Amino acid sequence: MALPFVVGLAIGAGVVVAFNKIGSLKETLGFGVDKTKELAACGLEKSKDVAADLKETVGATVACIKEKKTAKKMAKSTEIEIEKEEE
Repeated sequence: MALPFVVGLAIGAGVVVAFNKIGSLKETLGFGVDKTKELAACGLEKSKDVAADLKETVGATVACIKEKKTAKKMAKSTEIEIEKEEE
């Protein structure tokens, strides 16, 4: 039956300690928030760089595939022309 009383007392004591050390808590939390913002900005820049590199790579791959298809079509048409000339 005394458990709610003890829990309330512990929470109250925690609030009083936190209120007494509010300056150092703000400083610590402010540093953490600033560091988090810095890391988020850095991560955003890195992800933009990776996305740009990926876009270039995919574009180059698509161009290579198109060149191979075109070369294959040209080779087939050349074979057909050679066969017609032989006949």
